[in-house]
Amino acid sequence: MRPVGLAEIFQRIMPDADGRVEYHYVLADYVCRIISGEPKAADDASRVDWFRIDQLENLLLTEGTRQVIERAYAARSK
Repeated sequence: MRPVGLAEIFQRIMPDADGRVEYHYVLADYVCRIISGEPKAADDASRVDWFRIDQLENLLLTEGTRQVIERAYAARSK
């Protein structure tokens, strides 16, 4: 894959049972173009698959993920 643009940077803060910060992630999502090969899950994902934009609402995604994908899709479709 080849990155063609930065879609969005956002942070996810996950508290522990006592409300203290347990995990703080800063995520950078890129729009990429497939050059060759097949996608393969690595240590950051259990599975890789392709979906149409109209199928996102039927997927179990982390909070906010669908909105990031939809904004990236809309920006790249202009």
